[in-house]
Amino acid sequence: MWNLTPKISADIPHRLQLYAGLLNPLTEEIKSEIDNRISPVYKLDWRIEPAQKKEATVLDYLLDLV
Repeated sequence: MWNLTPKISADIPHRLQLYAGLLNPLTEEIKSEIDNRISPVYKLDWRIEPAQKKEATVLDYLLDLV
C-alpha cells in the first residue's frame, strides 16, 4: 500500500520558513507561490511570538489569508 502512495518532497512545505523567512518582507515571487497554491501546506515555526508578527511580511500575508 505505501509503495503506491505518491512521494512528496518536504522542501516545498519548508520553503517559506527556510528560504523566504517568515518574518522577511513579502516578495512578488513568494506572493505568487502562495496565491497559486504551489504547496497544499506550509510549515510554520512555533518559536515565533505573536508580538514578532509585522505587517507586509510572509507570515502576515499567510495569516491574513485565513
